[in-house]
Amino acid sequence: MCKIARRLAAVTFLAVFVMVQPVRAQTLPKGEDILDKNLEATGGKAAREKCKNRVEKGTIEITSIGIKGEVTIFAAAPNKMYFVTKLEGIGQIEEGCDGKVAWSINPTTGPRIKEGAERDSALRRADLEADANWRKYTKKAECTGEETVDGKPCYKVELTMTDGQTRTHCYDKSSYLLLKSSGAEKTANGDVNAESVFSDFRKVDGVLLPFKTKQTVISTEIIVTIDKVEHNVEIPENRFDLPGDIKKLAAKPSK
Repeated sequence: MCKIARRLAAVTFLAVFVMVQPVRAQTLPKGEDILDKNLEATGGKAAREKCKNRVEKGTIEITSIGIKGEVTIFAAAPNKMYFVTKLEGIGQIEEGCDGKVAWSINPTTGPRIKEGAERDSALRRADLEADANWRKYTKKAECTGEETVDGKPCYKVELTMTDGQTRTHCYDKSSYLLLKSSGAEKTANGDVNAESVFSDFRKVDGVLLPFKTKQTVISTEIIVTIDKVEHNVEIPENRFDLPGDIKKLAAKPSK
């Protein structure tokens, strides 16, 4: 091939490459559309809004150290939550939110009130209708590519929350179920990278929920398996009240 022909071929290939890039980009759906399809796939907004409260019971296993325990989660609209974990040889760990104050009590740190970005994350997770009203918490949703999770091709969506925090979600391309969520979790000791993989989806009162979550925090793997989910059940009125030690902390003047 002569020099002129080689140059012509190079220019042609470059032109084709440039033309193909927009076409490839257009094959990815909008992030907002994926989130809407996820909502529809898991039962839709109407079904979720019928669920005024939820009680989940199951087991937890920290596989790296061989510790097992029990988990019970109480949640009520709009953003009240009480989460208790009983671990063998460690004791009881509690977390909660009364709609305004987010807190935790565990044998290591004792009673603690969550502040700043950590509080924002806790309030968002406590909102029973967060998935139905995802636009309330999401500033931007951009589909950036594809990824495989447990052998299933997924759309990869980068989320920027209204409080500035970011998450990466992977949605099954065929079912639009959320199979993986990853990002930096806000803690009292700073950001901690965590990844959660969801599976064993089951429909309860018209809402499709994952009954198994495998979370990896740094090098620790935690598996939560839900055995029972109930909606719109009778929950004691004081279930979401602040514990006594938390009330004392809340009553102290801010520094």
